[in-house]
Amino acid sequence: MTMVVAYRFSEGATIIADSRVTWEASNSSNIYSDRAQKILYLSPKLAIAFAGSVSLAEIIINKIRESLERKP
Repeated sequence: MTMVVAYRFSEGATIIADSRVTWEASNSSNIYSDRAQKILYLSPKLAIAFAGSVSLAEIIINKIRESLERKP
């Protein structure tokens, strides 16, 4: 289970998340890592947190970054 919490203060905001990701190996066993960065800073007013597929999150985050580079 992934947990992501965000809270906006008058002075700013905070976002917290766990760091575990799970991959299914080719032999149907799971591989775990507790060092994933699930919150990524994209611009001064934009951060993204993800749960679920790491591969899909990577694709989406890269598309957002490309879009921000074209139109900051």
